Amino acid sequence: MTGVRQCTCFGESGGDVRDCPVHRSPLDDAKALIKELDRDYPEPKKKVPTRWVGYWSEPLEVKEFVDEKWSPLLRWAVIGYLRSGEVHQSWRGSARCRFPGCRKTDNGSQDLTDGDWKWPSGYAHYLTAHGVKPPPEFIAHVMRKIGMPGYCTKTGKKCRYSDATCDSTHCLDCGEEMR
Repeated sequence: MTGVRQCTCFGESGGDVRDCPVHRSPLDDAKALIKELDRDYPEPKKKVPTRWVGYWSEPLEVKEFVDEKWSPLLRWAVIGYLRSGEVHQSWRGSARCRFPGCRKTDNGSQDLTDGDWKWPSGYAHYLTAHGVKPPPEFIAHVMRKIGMPGYCTKTGKKCRYSDATCDSTHCLDCGEEMR
């Protein structure tokens, strides 16, 4: 056997040092334990998010999403949902708020996810402090996930026609997509 140290504790012919209790390295024991643990407790497969929200490269891009008048009910539902995301990735350092004049310099250093969408951990700050409104498809996703379907993604109001007899996918009040 090339590359493996030999031990003569078992007689003249020698044996693999990894089998010898006297000469075996503690590192070999640790490697064997890790291998056994990996077999018995495999890493759960995480769903990789396929959609992203809340990432901008320039401050001007953020301002395009400001809508101070969007429904407070929806806003706080989405903020709560954003804050409850699971950590997807951590980064060194911290992000700063991209709004000129905002003094928030510690705007998170992680990406959060729900398995379908991914967003920066500081994204909720933009909704609370600056009135940023996420895209309608993200709001609709959040409403479905938290069990509030039937809300118009434009007005934030529950469609007056969304009852058991209505199967429309669009708000009959304004025509926007409804989730």
